[in-house]
Amino acid sequence: ALGGTPPVAKFIQEYKTYLVCANIQGGVDISQRVQWSDTADPEEWSAGNSGAVDLIEDGGDITGLSLFGDYLCVHKQNSIYLGYLVSGTAIFQFVRKSTGVGTVANGSIQNLPTGEQIFLARDGIHIFNGITAPTISSAANDEIRDGINKEYALKAWSVLVPEKDEVWIG
Repeated sequence: ALGGTPPVAKFIQEYKTYLVCANIQGGVDISQRVQWSDTADPEEWSAGNSGAVDLIEDGGDITGLSLFGDYLCVHKQNSIYLGYLVSGTAIFQFVRKSTGVGTVANGSIQNLPTGEQIFLARDGIHIFNGITAPTISSAANDEIRDGINKEYALKAWSVLVPEKDEVWIG
């Protein structure tokens, strides 16, 4: 329960000294917006270094928000954006990665010990390496692609099981 006027968002992520929200809801929905609080003040959304940017290059709603190494990672169904802090008034810079795919379920995103990120997309499991996001090649992915209930895919979740060198997605 934050004071001030924090946005209502589908996704929230702490990034360095900022609280970042994405896919803003309530009142006027801005499903392509990433918005951040003032530096080290999650209750200040309209002064200081607070700000927002609309990621509109490829249309589509933001479907996930996570960390990826030193970056803030914003997923859409057809692309992934990597955000980072910059000096000057912009505060954040977002670079669009033309992966052709992004997550359909924020809860499915997992960062792997290899420095890659795994997630569930419309057509199965993909691994993002910072540039591309090819599907994994396995019989399990074929089964997921053929059997996924697209209506409920957005509720998927995952857990990293390091002792088994596996990611479980449900």
